[in-house]
Amino acid sequence: MAEQSAKLLEICLENPLLKNLVKALAEELSTNQNEEDDWITTEEAMSILKISSKTTLKKYRDQNDIKYSAPIGSKHILYSKSSLLKFIEDKANMP
Repeated sequence: MAEQSAKLLEICLENPLLKNLVKALAEELSTNQNEEDDWITTEEAMSILKISSKTTLKKYRDQNDIKYSAPIGSKHILYSKSSLLKFIEDKANMP
């Protein structure tokens, strides 16, 4: 009987409550997926920013304009794709 009432409760969720639940679940799934896919290579970062100079990319790093990571024991630097897109968006809104 308890199982039936629990199922009935799930089915009887009011529309706004159900929408909020689905939205929260979608955001959580999106966040988890974005974290895994967020780190990209130097070449990919330069392509997104439409630059050809590693010096320019280093300047953005040094000015803390973009988020990056240099994993221990690696010569490669990884860049946060979301921070690159935010950087572009911030520049687009400048007068």
